[in-house]
Amino acid sequence: MLILTVNLYEVRAGNTEKEKVSERLIRVEEVIKSVDSRLSQRIDDTNKQIDLLRQDLRDYHQNMNQRFDDFNFRMLMFFLAIIAIIIWDRRSALNPVYDKLKELQDRVEYLWDTYQSETKESLQRFKTANP
Repeated sequence: MLILTVNLYEVRAGNTEKEKVSERLIRVEEVIKSVDSRLSQRIDDTNKQIDLLRQDLRDYHQNMNQRFDDFNFRMLMFFLAIIAIIIWDRRSALNPVYDKLKELQDRVEYLWDTYQSETKESLQRFKTANP
């Protein structure tokens, strides 16, 4: 009988140890699941932050492209304005020269007409004098 009670005690003790081990394993599994879920949540949060950063970089890149386009347009307009001012200034500066040339041309034409008519008259007189 003594042997039977000792064996019975060992069986009960073995069962309680198995139960303790299985309870511990269950707790470890629960802890692993909770750690896994927290880790998954952190990974998801990190992915969201990365997506937000990418969107911010895209916005920044687009903003910089727009600024460069605006700057290039302004520079083009500036150079075209400078060219227009230069052309206008040259035209304005050359107007007195053109006026003076026109005046000289009119004088030369007047002198030419006068000289030519005198030459014709002289030739006519010469022809009549020397038949």
